[in-house]
Amino acid sequence: MSTNEYFARQDLELRKRFARERHFMKCPKCGMDLHTIELHGISVDQCATCLGTWFDRGEVEQLLALFR
Repeated sequence: MSTNEYFARQDLELRKRFARERHFMKCPKCGMDLHTIELHGISVDQCATCLGTWFDRGEVEQLLALFR
């Protein structure tokens, strides 16, 4: 691996990490902060600005299972 390839890979990893950190707990709709709330005993993320409610993997299934 050349020096240029090494630094290109390092730069890419830093950019990926920065993007994840920058978007963590931000509303996909309006970009404001998300807060965790309890919904029937399940922790979900809700935006205080637009009131959008966002589910992580498996949370919708958990919520639906409560009403079956």
